[in-house]
Amino acid sequence: MKVEHVQLIYDQLPCYVTSINADGIPTPPQPSHHSDLNPTPRTYTDPTSQMPARHTPYICSIQTPWAALCLADTTPMVEADPAQVRSSNSHEGRFIFWPPELRRLTAVGSEIQRLNDEILPFIQSMTRAHMFNIYSSVDEPTPGSFLKIVASHTDSSIAASFLGGAYATRDELLSHVRTLNSRLVAARAMHDFALFEALDACAVLGGVELPVWPPNPLYTGCWVRSAYRGATDVDETYFLQARARKLERWGVPLWYEAGRRMNRRYDVGLDGRPVSAWRAMEQDHQQRLTALTRRNPPISVKAVRIAAGYRSASRPFCYSSAPLPQERGVRQKIERAISALVDPDSPEMKTFDAFNNDMMQLLGSGVWSGRKHEFRHHHSQINPGSKERPRWLRIRDGVQDSGHKGALLASVEIPNTWYDPCSYPLTFRGVQPNFGALSRPLELPQPAVPIMDWYVVEVAGFGKDAEAQARGVFDAYRSQGALGYRWMLCKVQNKDEKGRSIRHSRYQVELLFKSVRAQGEAASRIAAEYPDLLIVQTAYAGMDAAWINLFDLPVDWVYVAALFNRPLLASRRQELLSLAPPSSVPPTRSDGVSPQQRAEAERAYLAKLCHWDLFEYDTNYPPSVQPTSVSAATYTPAPFFAYTSTSASTSASASAVTLHGVAQDMSQLTVERFTDLAFAPLPSDSSLSDEEVLRFQRLALVLQACKRRAPFSSHVFASDGAPYRAILRYVANIVKQSSELPGYVFQSGGRRQNIGPWLEMLKMKADGKVEVYICASAPLDSCSLPSQDDVDKYFEACNRENRKTRSEKRRKRLRSAIPEPSAE
Repeated sequence: MKVEHVQLIYDQLPCYVTSINADGIPTPPQPSHHSDLNPTPRTYTDPTSQMPARHTPYICSIQTPWAALCLADTTPMVEADPAQVRSSNSHEGRFIFWPPELRRLTAVGSEIQRLNDEILPFIQSMTRAHMFNIYSSVDEPTPGSFLKIVASHTDSSIAASFLGGAYATRDELLSHVRTLNSRLVAARAMHDFALFEALDACAVLGGVELPVWPPNPLYTGCWVRSAYRGATDVDETYFLQARARKLERWGVPLWYEAGRRMNRRYDVGLDGRPVSAWRAMEQDHQQRLTALTRRNPPISVKAVRIAAGYRSASRPFCYSSAPLPQERGVRQKIERAISALVDPDSPEMKTFDAFNNDMMQLLGSGVWSGRKHEFRHHHSQINPGSKERPRWLRIRDGVQDSGHKGALLASVEIPNTWYDPCSYPLTFRGVQPNFGALSRPLELPQPAVPIMDWYVVEVAGFGKDAEAQARGVFDAYRSQGALGYRWMLCKVQNKDEKGRSIRHSRYQVELLFKSVRAQGEAASRIAAEYPDLLIVQTAYAGMDAAWINLFDLPVDWVYVAALFNRPLLASRRQELLSLAPPSSVPPTRSDGVSPQQRAEAERAYLAKLCHWDLFEYDTNYPPSVQPTSVSAATYTPAPFFAYTSTSASTSASASAVTLHGVAQDMSQLTVERFTDLAFAPLPSDSSLSDEEVLRFQRLALVLQACKRRAPFSSHVFASDGAPYRAILRYVANIVKQSSELPGYVFQSGGRRQNIGPWLEMLKMKADGKVEVYICASAPLDSCSLPSQDDVDKYFEACNRENRKTRSEKRRKRLRSAIPEPSAE
């Protein structure tokens, strides 16, 4: 054998491979330490057996604990028909999926949508209970991080984004179907991981033995890393060993590599594999390789591990037990029982004794024994009347990946359910539940949505005269997140006997959403209610105002976009959405409405928004005016209803106060900082109530919508029960305290006496800066009331104000900036 041109020498390390829960499974290839020379195959099989090919196991990782629970079956969960691949008309030389095939893979009724409906409700329930605490080397783990991973893997809009693209080759396009399969397999594994993890935490909460599952060859399994000898630091190895014990108890196949000492030899091969030879030839070969390693410079050496022997091991388990049920009905019963035990927002609450009986029936006594944990070891320490809670002799295993505080405490201290099984376990806050006290259920903030990202549900198949029915579909789903709709022709029309399209034969309604979750739920319900209609879910990113204006929008879309751009609780979003100002602007393509008429309607709407809807003068808080004589009762009110306050009529001092006083303090900040103040946590010394904070956030969102009308000024009139004067005074105090920081400007009224008297008002400049004119230190009780004439003058001044929108002003400035052509 010639070795003159050899570049690498491989140090062969024989080892033993120990398998756990893997009887009858062929030994998989070991993870390669040099993937560039000997990559690990995706699948493997044993040529000596009749078993089908299996997926190659992963290396145990603390970042992805569900990887070992992936199914070993290589049959794909979804398959694409290669005949449905077409050449793109808009992208020459590229390939796309035919729209019906794309809908089959990603729309309602697809496998990804089915998994989304099955998995997400249980994961959301466990997230409310802080059940998961997945380790991350980059970000700090949060209760909702696992939920985000599951939601991204089962998000049909994400799947449609990479399957709906145009690619250079057919193979590249079909490779994304394999990517979709990998995401679905991972989502299914995450579902099993969540069930296993939740059952372990429930067992710890109840003080019973952890469930022990039989070996399950359906799982891919994983290779377990060996622990370093003499390691003193608690590092990644500790977590891996704890997870290996957990996977072993779950019945997952494991493989472990143990090195064999004092048996090394040097073999050479271009691919890094050992070379077989006769004993005499090998001895001569080793001498030559030893000489090569002593060269100057020496030949580099890399290690290659080979299996020198195989051993198997298994933990005791009940042979009458069965693996984790796969039937949907049984799983739903298990999930409902877990949620009733630990979810604070569950409509049903279970004692641990009831939960224990349910698990023994659903899982069997072989898996869930229900026996108390280490009973005989603690008989001398049990003292229910002691103030100090007795502890376990050894910290209980099974909750290393759990964030449930009650389960973590129960792994150290003997829980109350160990003494009294008919009691309720500790909550995720680590306290005993008190069902007599009223408390707001735990909610997780919903993620922020970019301003111009929208989600649409297309409901196709209506007749030409079915627009009223389509409007009824929108009205039925407004309470579930539908924000607007538009009636239009379908992209695909009916065909006659000769295969020709029948023009204007099919219409569709498009429902506009701002939440992908609301979009998916609405699509599923519409598909169940209207099985004859075609349902398509579409995501639009980075759209412009022209596209939004095609929809019939009952509320202001800028207000809605700014609302969903903030990570808020779902209940708070719903409260603010109910306070959204109603929009009266028709769509751009409306029958009988010309562009000039629509522009006039938009101007009138924006004027009403900035001057009346801003402080809810026309709805909840009309202005209070000074009492008038009987002869003035025939006064025709302004579009917002002005009324005489009953409290003002009994106060002679209030009516005697003149409306014009000294110059008010001026506080200036940008509308973005105004919005940040509204949604930021309040300081401890704040006097704003919960209702005032809600109106504060509404005011900030309406100001975002009013940017289209800037510049403008709006008077702050007194009104019974109105919170806006208190809100503006809070803003003025914040600006006054932060006036030394850039972006905040405060001018006291004493320094501004030369400008004369000034009303309490809010102004917005053309550059989006908000100016609040109110005395930051004045009490809110004494306030001047306007007369009916003052309200009339304000109404007339608003009508005389320039009605041009910001876009019209911008176009005028651009036209004026263009130089006129010379006379030459």
